[in-house]
Amino acid sequence: MKLLKIKSLVLVIILFSINSCKKENKPKFQEGIYCLQGYIDKNNFESDYIETFLIKITKDDIIRYGTVNTWGFSSKRNFENEEISILNDSTIIDSTIIDFGDTGIKSKFIKLKDADKIIDEKGINRKEFVKYLNKNLIAGSYKLNDKVIQFRENGTIENLDSLKTFSIAPRFGTLWWYDYRTIEINNQMWKFDFTKEHLILTKYLPRDKAKETQAVLSGFKIILDR
Repeated sequence: MKLLKIKSLVLVIILFSINSCKKENKPKFQEGIYCLQGYIDKNNFESDYIETFLIKITKDDIIRYGTVNTWGFSSKRNFENEEISILNDSTIIDSTIIDFGDTGIKSKFIKLKDADKIIDEKGINRKEFVKYLNKNLIAGSYKLNDKVIQFRENGTIENLDSLKTFSIAPRFGTLWWYDYRTIEINNQMWKFDFTKEHLILTKYLPRDKAKETQAVLSGFKIILDR
């Protein structure tokens, strides 16, 4: 009888251990920094304004960052929801805000590689974020007619006539006179947009600083083949 009780106890312990392991092994978000797919992926590019575009996942929390809340908004992780929100090893579903006042919609976020510096103890590190976007979103080879144009990771442009430097200008804060997708080329403001085949650059007219109005796009475009 005593032996039977011991066996029963051992069985209960084994079953408890198996159940605990199953819970621990449930799929959950990997720790790291994620970016809204349409913000960083040229092939799934989102040209509209998006308020929330970065999230950082730690052991216990998810911190969401964006145009206004650059310091991050933290919430506790819900591991049950995470299990059903994983698409693959690098892509998850999370809530993002498309415009001020929205309650948020479900969007794809992809895990960034070598991106630890873009979020520090103060929130989004703008300088590091710009460097990351320059390298991973814009840098590369393009074609204009029969010319090969190079946008280098160091922010230089080769073979595009007098245009020699570039740097993405992410929108931060509520006072922003330009379009959501803005890039400085030769220290002048341009809009950039991606299609499946092209990188489209449109130059802004000089903004009249005496008038509190949005900047206006010119009719001058450069359409580069990807």
